[in-house]
Amino acid sequence: MIAAAARAAGRQGGKGALAELAAELSALPPSRLPALPPSRPPALLASGTAALTVALASCRTDRLRVALPAWGCPDLATAADGADASVLLYDLDPRTL
Repeated sequence: MIAAAARAAGRQGGKGALAELAAELSALPPSRLPALPPSRPPALLASGTAALTVALASCRTDRLRVALPAWGCPDLATAADGADASVLLYDLDPRTL
């Protein structure tokens, strides 16, 4: 994870939050880093939408369906579409829920 963050920070010229994160993670002793199962290596993604797409895709069943608020960020629907999930929209008004 640290190496991936450092490589990504290098591609960005070492600037910004990613470079800060890579530096912060590099400073941690190995005992402070969480142990991850080898079957699920960490991934450094470009956006929250990409992370949500990967998370939804990892829940893959024969027919993945996700419930999203009818009034929400379009990136939610984009992530569901990227995971090839059926979207069920729900109303946010408690009177009509």
